[in-house]
Amino acid sequence: MEVNAEMEGMAQRNRDTFVQEIFASIATDIDFLSSFFSFGLDQSWRKRLVSLLKLTGGEKVLDVCTGTGKLAFLLSKKVGEKGQSQVLTSVKKCSAKLKRSSTAVHRI
Repeated sequence: MEVNAEMEGMAQRNRDTFVQEIFASIATDIDFLSSFFSFGLDQSWRKRLVSLLKLTGGEKVLDVCTGTGKLAFLLSKKVGEKGQSQVLTSVKKCSAKLKRSSTAVHRI
């Protein structure tokens, strides 16, 4: 019984690692892939989401698992100088890309 539970745990870790590696391998191209496979609709859902939030400026927002930060940049623009837009990402390639282009994001 204990051996099976340990093997299942190991299998889950292997699946988790596999998924993380797959995502990390496409992370730098995710913006292009998202736009390509959605025929450009990815831009409209981000704008719609920001609109639905009814931000007036000065709010604090957090984009969890931001990826490359497209939504975070829109949020940052909407909350303005008085607000705070923070991001959280765990993919190193995305983090590096986001930090290089973070002029629109108040804090990373």
